Amino acid sequence: MAAIWFHQGCSKDDLSAVAEEGLRRIAARIGRDIYVVSTGGGLHQIDSLHYTGMAFDIWPNYAGTRIAASSIRQVLGTDWDIVENTEKGYIHCEYDPKN
Repeated sequence: MAAIWFHQGCSKDDLSAVAEEGLRRIAARIGRDIYVVSTGGGLHQIDSLHYTGMAFDIWPNYAGTRIAASSIRQVLGTDWDIVENTEKGYIHCEYDPKN
């Protein structure tokens, strides 16, 4: 079973139940360990969903950001915004249903 690892300074406690479930779904479907590099701590835009526990950033060590983002979009569906940061090598995931 794939594990979910949190980078130093990141905490599972900063995540909502929805975000935690999203991480579990990603790890289960991809079948690889997931490395969370940002949760609610740290500096984000003032209106960031990180601060409400509805967003996290992951480092896709198993594939490039574009390939990983595409698979994460399929796993999480349209209620999630998935943003690739190819320059820094991470993927931002936020639960933001439009309806």
